[in-house]
Amino acid sequence: MLNPKLQFVALVHDPLRVTRFHHAGIRVANQAQLLARELDQHIHHPSIFAVLEGEWGDKEVVETIVRNLQATGTPLRRLLLPGDVQVLLVRRHERSFVPRAETVFERGDWVILAGERAATETAAAFFSAPRGQDLSAVGSSTAADHKPDPDSTP
Repeated sequence: MLNPKLQFVALVHDPLRVTRFHHAGIRVANQAQLLARELDQHIHHPSIFAVLEGEWGDKEVVETIVRNLQATGTPLRRLLLPGDVQVLLVRRHERSFVPRAETVFERGDWVILAGERAATETAAAFFSAPRGQDLSAVGSSTAADHKPDPDSTP
């Protein structure tokens, strides 16, 4: 059995092998599916796709993992995130949900943030700080500082 913390995706060209990959716990994609999904995004959700592709100037969508003890146990409304940063989605224990003001973060939550680039990077660095740092202590971080750990799963 594969390590449940590892996530694998395979690009499979032979449809007869898809079942083998599924049984091994590997997510399967093929070029036709990927192209169809991307075209669908362009057609039905052009604004979302534009943001994800970086076409909206200084706006950014960032994914990070909550590690900071100051973020855990604190309702979203009390975090005072910088600038126009919004928490769009939280993934916790195989469940995703849109957070509300009273949402309390837990260590290991995956969060998706959106907003002005510099403010979003600061907020992501705050959530992912390994120690209990406050927002002022992480204000000079970069996007590379808060990339999700591939060995961590929500």
